[in-house]
Amino acid sequence: MDDFELGYTEVRHRGDELFDGIDEEFTVFTSHGDAVVSLPDGAELIAENEYGIHAFRKDHCWGVQFHPEYDTRTAAKVAEGKRDQVGDRQVDTVLEGITEENFQAACEAKTVFDNFVQYVEDITEEPSPVADPGVSDDWYVNSHLVASDVLTSWPSLHLTSPHLSAPDTRWTGVAQFSVRIMISLSD
Repeated sequence: MDDFELGYTEVRHRGDELFDGIDEEFTVFTSHGDAVVSLPDGAELIAENEYGIHAFRKDHCWGVQFHPEYDTRTAAKVAEGKRDQVGDRQVDTVLEGITEENFQAACEAKTVFDNFVQYVEDITEEPSPVADPGVSDDWYVNSHLVASDVLTSWPSLHLTSPHLSAPDTRWTGVAQFSVRIMISLSD
């Protein structure tokens, strides 16, 4: 097995509400050479495959390792950008697997966005237990939309990343929004 997980693959979840409506084994697109090697204190493993941990939960926060936001164009562009890291052979194999059929299978994983939004709507009907007195919940959530909160909120989260250098500024749209919202709820 290569150290870099790239392309469509199967992941198994363990029944968390983030995965409501998603088959126990489901298809996702992955693109990472890093791995969660230990969970934050008190976190629960909720999805995995032969490469390792693909999702965990701690209280109001989830972390996922796969990319439910990718369409076929994005998947192909990301795969092409990995040639220097994984080589032509692996990238070409991944590109051959970026088909409408695999994309449609991976669309099931997009349900995590709806499930997450529903969860946020459900919990925001109650006052936030972590917001500062006198500060609105909206301000609190919006003011904490920074990825660095992962490191300060979860100092026990350990990652290995042989390919990590500078922060990747290409994250945009739904993925960035979702990750930041998920992080903000962990404060």
